[in-house]
This record gives sequence, structure tokens and C-alpha cells, in this order.
Amino acid sequence: MSLNRRQFLLTAGAALSGNPASAAVITSDLARPHTAQGLQFGDLGGGRVVVRSRADRPSRLWVEYATDSRFKRSTRLRGAHALDTSDYTARQ
Repeated sequence: MSLNRRQFLLTAGAALSGNPASAAVITSDLARPHTAQGLQFGDLGGGRVVVRSRADRPSRLWVEYATDSRFKRSTRLRGAHALDTSDYTARQ
């Protein structure tokens, strides 16, 4: 099971686009942390990638990925907390 960079970005984009399988528990947009700067992907290689994001308030980074374009068998990873000590930035 290996993804090239393009497949990973397309899959990650699908997760962020409002895919019902990745819907948040909090339903109000005002209650959710916002990531005005989006996501950053780096350190690709060996079947791995580092995902970084910056929130506007304390939160936790969750990364959901799948190896198929329909997200049928996705995997959700609980990432680090984004706190004021890290300028609300988290990395998984």
C-alpha cells in the first residue's frame, strides 16, 4: 500500500471538503477551530508524510486518510494539541 504525493493530496483534500465520513462532532461553524492558513504536507517518503496546521484557538489535530478515492476504508489519527505555547500549531 503506497501513495504517491498526488494521491495523498487528493485524498486529504476529500477529507477536508466536507466528506460525511469525516464530519466533526461539533456542528456549529462558530464552535470549530479555523485553519485560515490551511494544511502543510512535508517530509514525504517511505510511505509517510508529516501534516502540519495552525488553528485560531486551542484544539487538537485529527488526520484522516485513505488509500482509495472514495474513502471507504479510512484511518483516523489523533494528533497533537495545538496550544498557545506552540502558537496553535500542531504536527502529526
